[in-house]
Amino acid sequence: MNEASPSARAGAPTAHLKRSLLGAGALALLLVACGANGGTGPGWTFAPPGPTPQATEPASPEPTDGGEPGDNVIGLEMTADLRYAQQGQVVEQLELVVGEEYTFEVDNVAGFSHDIFLGPPDRLAAGDTEGLPGIPAWESGVREFSWTATDEAQGWEYGCTVPGHYQAGMRGELVLGSE
Repeated sequence: MNEASPSARAGAPTAHLKRSLLGAGALALLLVACGANGGTGPGWTFAPPGPTPQATEPASPEPTDGGEPGDNVIGLEMTADLRYAQQGQVVEQLELVVGEEYTFEVDNVAGFSHDIFLGPPDRLAAGDTEGLPGIPAWESGVREFSWTATDEAQGWEYGCTVPGHYQAGMRGELVLGSE
């Protein structure tokens, strides 16, 4: 008879147990390597597509609570599906009046880096933001900047120049008119 002694059977792991422990260790290593950055790294820079809010009419500045009469405050959210939105609706155009000063109040709700710049489409697409009005990349929360609409801005857009975001459609048109 080739039976192992009772002490050998109780202390020695079986082949099945060894494979289970090896698999669990590999899974733990994979989880640590792929997603457990502890909130210290940039994390994902592109979120999987989700339901896209429907586009609305061109957005207009909306005064915010506490603003002075005549303030032109444009509130925008930057979303995880790489869009600009107001009150859950995609914003593809902003109608502005030449000579008016606007404050862009921008909330990054995506959970990863976005920026916003105003400028010629070719410069935004190339990520060339030198001297353009806007806000460099940030992870979350509200930032703002002010800008006065000028005739020179005819044909400009607003967009996110984080690599891949502008090309994925995170942009909109500035429609400039007169009073």
